Amino acid sequence: MSRVPVLAILGSTGSGKSRLGIELARRFSGEIISADSMQVYKGLDIITAKVTKEEKAMVPHHMLDVVDPLNPSFTVVQFRDMAIPIIDDLLARRKMPIIVGGTNYYIESVLWKILIDKNEDEDDPVARSKRMKVEMDRFTTTSNEELFKQLTEVDPEMARRVHPNNRRKIIR
Repeated sequence: MSRVPVLAILGSTGSGKSRLGIELARRFSGEIISADSMQVYKGLDIITAKVTKEEKAMVPHHMLDVVDPLNPSFTVVQFRDMAIPIIDDLLARRKMPIIVGGTNYYIESVLWKILIDKNEDEDDPVARSKRMKVEMDRFTTTSNEELFKQLTEVDPEMARRVHPNNRRKIIR
């Protein structure tokens, strides 16, 4: 279940997400929150297919050009922490937040409480232990093939939906 009432439009580059988002924002009194891991960077307009000045003038856009491109350490947690107050403000002003982008982990970070803040489980040894196990599993020398075999044994339904080489999803 989503943590907030929003509309999310996601898809691959060039699929018309921005155009659809603008049209929906105009019809339903909304504003756009960009969820693109490259469009947050200032000055990368052409290579990231950012909306034009004319399109920005049609509907307010948020989370564009907010990070210096020389800052390589911008994280999904920082994105979430910047986007949530924007969504809260839009909802308070009775505007529809429309998240538009192709970076799924940015979108997921806003829609669901899936991220673990480092300090969140400091006092909970069970949660800390689970997090450490997941982190250790990610660096294991176990092959993708073996991990997929284990997933097939534990959860055959999920194994049918995940590509055998998608290590991150198999471990999760």
